[in-house]
Amino acid sequence: MIDIPIVLQGPTTYCKEVSEYYKDYFCVWSTWNTEPQENLDFLSNLNNVDLVLDDLPTYSDSENFGLTKHEVWTRQRSRYQFTSTLNGLKFLEKRGFDYAIKIRSDLLLNIKTLLDMTDRNCFNSLGWHTGSVGYLVDYYFSGKTKLLVSLMEKCLDIMYPTHSENLMTYVLLEELKFRNINHTMNDNLYIYSLKHKYTTDLLMGEVRTNKWINTTSVNQTSTNVSYQYTKDHFPDKYDLTRGWGPL
Repeated sequence: MIDIPIVLQGPTTYCKEVSEYYKDYFCVWSTWNTEPQENLDFLSNLNNVDLVLDDLPTYSDSENFGLTKHEVWTRQRSRYQFTSTLNGLKFLEKRGFDYAIKIRSDLLLNIKTLLDMTDRNCFNSLGWHTGSVGYLVDYYFSGKTKLLVSLMEKCLDIMYPTHSENLMTYVLLEELKFRNINHTMNDNLYIYSLKHKYTTDLLMGEVRTNKWINTTSVNQTSTNVSYQYTKDHFPDKYDLTRGWGPL
């Protein structure tokens, strides 16, 4: 088994396919105790997987007061993601792992190819999406465990009614002031979403049509917002939006 820990975050719908794909890696599957018991039992019996469970977090009506239905949905969805990711990362941190990879639980990524392109001193993501206000794509990310824990904790502290990638990007750039970022998406990286059917060809097609940016050597832009770039290739000042923001 290769000693590089992976946090698989989210539902257990594809637990058999995903656990088989990552069978050579130590994995933490972080999800909810409301998941189907047969899936939880299956994961509990795997030698390379530790299961981390939590109650499904919710907001009260008073906490959602004044928000549109879409803003309520995006904030709740973000809270699910940040909470389960944080639980998995804290599990690794307690066991002394100083570096971690987080992957959505419906996503297959070739880890060997991914690690060849990874900079362990950076926050690594697939790339930057130019839609909405522009944002780092969160299908997967990796970095030093301490940084990722701080990132998830701060996202949960703020929990503004925006989509998760906008909030994560905001916290990284504006709250943590961390701008050492590396993108790993390219034609050689196998990627497949069991849920959404994303493929390498599809995502690289979006790179070629400027919907995605997969290099940090150019300005990370938005089709809807104009930014200034005097520090590096990330926006000097990056703001939160609401819901999905401008489309």
